[in-house]
Amino acid sequence: MKRAIAGCWMAGIAAGWASAALPTAPPAPRSAQTQKLDERRVVPGTRVWLAPPAGHAPGNGYFGYQWADLGASLIVAELRAPSAEMVAGFDAENLAKQGMTLLEATDAKFGQHKGKLIHATQRANGALYEKWLAVFGDEKRTVLITVNLPDALDDELAAQFKAAVLGAVWDPTLQVDPFAVLPWTITQPQGLAFATNIGPTLLFTEDGEPVQKDKPASARLLVGPSAGEAKIADARKFAESRVRKLPGMAGLELESSVEFSAGGRTGWEIVARATDRDSGQELLLHQVLLVGQSDYVLFVGQCAREQRDTWLPRFQACAASWKLKPPPEQK
Repeated sequence: MKRAIAGCWMAGIAAGWASAALPTAPPAPRSAQTQKLDERRVVPGTRVWLAPPAGHAPGNGYFGYQWADLGASLIVAELRAPSAEMVAGFDAENLAKQGMTLLEATDAKFGQHKGKLIHATQRANGALYEKWLAVFGDEKRTVLITVNLPDALDDELAAQFKAAVLGAVWDPTLQVDPFAVLPWTITQPQGLAFATNIGPTLLFTEDGEPVQKDKPASARLLVGPSAGEAKIADARKFAESRVRKLPGMAGLELESSVEFSAGGRTGWEIVARATDRDSGQELLLHQVLLVGQSDYVLFVGQCAREQRDTWLPRFQACAASWKLKPPPEQK
């Protein structure tokens, strides 16, 4: 999180995100005769309007939709990087680094925003997938929409997914729910604003901006779930190992390492001191690990060491507010 993210390097990361959510194997193709496009609606957790083909369910750990019976997914990501640089980075070379083969790239317009529509293929889990990617935005942010389709999908139905992407409209003035695809929620930390999501991981900063390269002493908090299944037998051992792996830190020393509980889960809390390797700024670090049966949630906060009395109680209160959402009502 400490480096500016733009250009081809950022495009490579985005291309990697565009490779996510591929099913383990595509099911048998289905006829498109009964498929109809829904009316456009806001994709939960984003500022993008589009009309997903019928039969969709919420994305599993990502903003967008999935079609389990088709083996298809549609993923929406909003990135803090100039769209012109991102569009330029989605070339054959960068896509190939992510295991994709570029078939065609054409200029396109998505509402009032110009961008690129990319057609590619990717082999994953022993199967071939067809992909449609839309890249567009403005001078500050980029929207990336990725459709993953099994190659054997009916052509007429595949055309509906392409139409859904081409019909996308972005409204940067919309307010988003950062917890839209998460099964849990927290009270927003006092003094911090939601900056962005990195997949299902949330970033809060003092000024609401995700890039903090020139502000090493500013307070920030990352909150996110484990990537996939994770069973932790020893919370203390895992937490102490994890905090020592935080990037960009030098001279880390633990101040305290104690049990912590919130929302019916137990885990571990660590308060530590460290130095920002680039600037030499002395920092206070706060990490809370909440362990589930097969997953975990991790809070990582940092601030200038002299602001400890201001931010440490706020980090602790935020972690203590964690709770699972009630199960959705059956209809």
